[in-house]
Amino acid sequence: MAPEIVFLLACVGLSLTVAYIYWMRLRVWLLREDLFRFRGEIWSTMRDRGALDDSSYRELRETINALINMASTLSLFTIAWLIIGRVGDTQASGSPVLAEIAEARRKVASRVVRYVLYETISGLLLVALLLVLHMAAATKEFLISRVAALFSTHSFEGLAAQGKKYDQLLAG
Repeated sequence: MAPEIVFLLACVGLSLTVAYIYWMRLRVWLLREDLFRFRGEIWSTMRDRGALDDSSYRELRETINALINMASTLSLFTIAWLIIGRVGDTQASGSPVLAEIAEARRKVASRVVRYVLYETISGLLLVALLLVLHMAAATKEFLISRVAALFSTHSFEGLAAQGKKYDQLLAG
C-alpha cells in the first residue's frame, strides 16, 4: 500500500479516536445537564403544589441524584444488569402528585434510554442489530418501562454508593 494512503488512514483513525474521546465526555455532560433540568422542573412543580415533603418526590430526587453521580459509568450493560437482577413491580396510585412523579420518571427514563441506546457504541451496535431484526421500537419501549421501574427499587442509589466505595478504594 502506498505510504500516502497509510498516512491518510492513520490520520483518519487518530482523528476518530480523538473525536470519540471528546464525545464520551460531552455525552456524559449533556446527560447530567438534562438530569439537572428534569430535577429542577419536578422541584418547581412540587414546590407549586406544596408537596416537597412527599415521599415519592424525595425518592425520585434521590434517584435522579444517583443517576447524576453515576452518569459516567452508565452503560447498556449496567442497565441490563439492573433490569435482570433488581427490578420490582411499581405500585400505582391515584394521587395527583404521583401522576406528576410518574410523568417525571418517564421523562428521566426516556432520557437515560436515549443515552444508553444512541450515545454509546454498545447501544448503537444493539440498535443496528435490532433494526436489522425490526425490533428497535419495541425494545426502546421495553427499556423505558424497565428503567422507570428501577426508580421504585432504589437500584441506582445502591449502584452509585458502590461506585463511590470503588472510587475511594482506587484513590486510597
